[in-house]
Amino acid sequence: MFLSRLTPGSVDVERINPLFDELEEEGREELAGEGMAAEDISVVHTMDIRYVDQIWEVTVNVPLGEIDEAALEAIRRSFDDRHKELYTFSEAENIAEVVNMGVTV
Repeated sequence: MFLSRLTPGSVDVERINPLFDELEEEGREELAGEGMAAEDISVVHTMDIRYVDQIWEVTVNVPLGEIDEAALEAIRRSFDDRHKELYTFSEAENIAEVVNMGVTV
């Protein structure tokens, strides 16, 4: 489990960027080993995020490439929007936590 507050300066991008890279590379190597051409492989990065003190996470797609503070702000907005779609409300003033990171290859 990966757990970090999703507030400015609290997410260690020096930690999460290599994790996404590692997960993606593992998936690409596995598929290449099964004979899939690199150009036929698609990749999606995700984060499971929840508001502090809640037990349900919401999965949000994360932009491919280097994650920086601007990307984290966009991810936070996506989380609030997706939470509102699913549960009819969002808590933009509440702290959000990243619970898991994933890569689908």
